[in-house]
Amino acid sequence: MRFRGLLLGLFLLPAVVGAYLLAGSATEDGTPRCDGIIEEYGDAERSGPMKPGETCDLYDFADGRSQGTRSYDQQRKAQEAKASKDGLVGGVCLVYGLAGACAVIAGRRAAPAPPGSRRRPETAPRSRRGGQAPPIGSMSTRTGVPHTRSTS
Repeated sequence: MRFRGLLLGLFLLPAVVGAYLLAGSATEDGTPRCDGIIEEYGDAERSGPMKPGETCDLYDFADGRSQGTRSYDQQRKAQEAKASKDGLVGGVCLVYGLAGACAVIAGRRAAPAPPGSRRRPETAPRSRRGGQAPPIGSMSTRTGVPHTRSTS
């Protein structure tokens, strides 16, 4: 039981991440955002939404080195490509996670009860219920001999 719960959690994790990525790519507006530095009016610097004609200086903030620059149109195209990639990866993760979770849930319902659990004992099927003869070729529950119809 614990293993199935863990397995269910491991499948729901990619489903949640996929839903997050899909939601992020679906709500992306068309305004480019600069994660680096936009130089404004001389010495003023800022990051955030860009305006047409601005240039974004991209930095690797771990070591402070410049990674290059992007214009407004280049940043917009780069963000559109990232949003479409995030949408694809998010969709794949969501489908994978939900399919795995459904398989775990279906396996839980179909799995036999472990030994020692409380289950009602199964009774032997009745051979003649309501006057109906058992199907030809079925086995007798008492003797293990196949039923045959006599033509007398």
